[in-house]
Formats: sequence, C-alpha cells, structure tokens
Amino acid sequence: MRGVQEALRYFREAGYKIALATSSSRQVIAAVLNKLSLWHFFDAISSADDEPRGKPHPAVYLTTLRKLNLNASQCLVIEDSFTGFCAAQSAGIATIVIAEDSQHARFQAAAGRYQTLPELLEALSAEPAAAV
Repeated sequence: MRGVQEALRYFREAGYKIALATSSSRQVIAAVLNKLSLWHFFDAISSADDEPRGKPHPAVYLTTLRKLNLNASQCLVIEDSFTGFCAAQSAGIATIVIAEDSQHARFQAAAGRYQTLPELLEALSAEPAAAV
C-alpha cells in the first residue's frame, strides 16, 4: 500500500504506539516486514496464528490491546478492508478506513474515510483533529 512507511513514520514521530493486527500468518508478516524493512515501527504484532477466529471477529484486536496495555478508547485502527473494519468496530476501537470504496455507506460509522494513506497524511498535516 502506497504511503505505508510515511504513515508509520508520522505516527512514530508523533509518539504513538504502533501495532499490526492482521489475519495474515506470521510467515507472511515476516516476509513483508523483512522485504520492506518495517519491523522497527511496531510495538506489538498479532497474527491469525494467535487467534482461533479471524476477522471480522474482534479477537485479534482485543489481543493487541492487551499486548499494548491499552483500552479501546485509547486506540485508533487504520483498516483497509470491510472485515477488518467490522472487527475493529466490534472491539470498540475508533477506525479510519483507507480503501478505494471508503465512501461506501457500509463505512459510515468510521472515524475517518480516505482512499489512500497519503490522503490521510495530508489531512493530518492540515488539521490533525479534523482528520479523525
């Protein structure tokens, strides 16, 4: 996804904890994070290998909250899929959707809706509070 490194850098420099909560296996996660040299950005990683039920079940997000020692109200999820959006919402976490169809009515409950990560970063740079 275009803008991943820039987004991770933005949130890290702003002092946020960053986690990856994915339905992918540890093997796939390792391959992607190694290829893109992204390991250093993450404070916690939760994968499909950690949970008996995948998204849209909220388990992967609930596990990630425990790993970070945070409450849902202290977090923000950035999701690129409807099943992930549903999982985050079920976990009670505010969610920003990054997807080509982000303006679709099914994402109406999102805290923010953008087609690309660069679009989100532009909104955050202009007015951080309004982007969410």
